[in-house]
Amino acid sequence: MEIRAIDSPFSGRQVAVVGRLLLFSRRDARALVEQLGGTFSADVTPLTTIVVTGDGARDLPVHVTQILTEADLCREAGLPDFETLRSQYYSARDVRGMYPAIRDDHLRYLEKWRLVGPVAGRYSFPDVAVVKQMAAELALGASLHQVLRSLVA
Repeated sequence: MEIRAIDSPFSGRQVAVVGRLLLFSRRDARALVEQLGGTFSADVTPLTTIVVTGDGARDLPVHVTQILTEADLCREAGLPDFETLRSQYYSARDVRGMYPAIRDDHLRYLEKWRLVGPVAGRYSFPDVAVVKQMAAELALGASLHQVLRSLVA
């Protein structure tokens, strides 16, 4: 799911993540923040105005004007709600765990060829079916490019 350019609730604002997020990796959170027009910061700095909190979040500085949970971040990004993403979508780690032959670069190729369309770094059931087919063909000795071509066909 791509976020429209006009939907820029974080435009001109610096966003940091505090604590461990349950649903998103920091890379996925960064991508969401940047798609929403904000600048991602690995740490809370004097320029930080929005903080996305995970578990283990501590007291925050006074200059932080907005505190969001992961559910709030999903809502701001126009994504399915937190519980839906958590229960019906799989993280890249989950997918790699189910299909050990699949690597991160394989998932990136599937995205590049538009064979899968992750939502904030999470894969739907139809996406996982494509990954399963890829893993099966790779296990039979097919090259990555052969697999991609057969999936496109």
